[in-house]
Amino acid sequence: MPQRRSLFCRAGRGGRGRILAPNLENPVYHIAKAKTENLFKHYELTLPRGKFLSLRPDFMLHFDVVNTVAMLSSLQAKANPVLRCWFFLSTFATEILFQTPMEHIIESYVRRWMTPTQELEHVFVPICKPPDTWYMLLLDVKRASVYALDVCTTIESEPRRERNIRLIVRNS
Repeated sequence: MPQRRSLFCRAGRGGRGRILAPNLENPVYHIAKAKTENLFKHYELTLPRGKFLSLRPDFMLHFDVVNTVAMLSSLQAKANPVLRCWFFLSTFATEILFQTPMEHIIESYVRRWMTPTQELEHVFVPICKPPDTWYMLLLDVKRASVYALDVCTTIESEPRRERNIRLIVRNS
């Protein structure tokens, strides 16, 4: 198994091309000191704060973790008087990629996840890339742009990711 190098490096070593580690003492980072505190537990999977803050975890996050974050984000967005963002579950992308009939998708997602708004700015869709990572489709409505937010890009994964994003944007 290939060794993974840390995304962050120590400032004393230089780091050539890698992101310097954030200064956690800076008040901009509102992070509790206990990185071992468990934020989430699902059967044998535990998610400590330190792993949650990492851009490249050692394992693929469970679907329940990603979908819980999406649901909480959606509830938080709906609490604002002016709704500007839609957050979807990972099942939305999966159903579109498996070409589920559009009537089922409309029935399942429009009422609950697509609250009517005239001020929509962003749509977030998490997409699972088996076997070991997730990426995020971000639709910027105001700029009419689509972004793929993926920290684990490789030359082999780019065509598949672009094909998936085109299919989701075209069919949704």
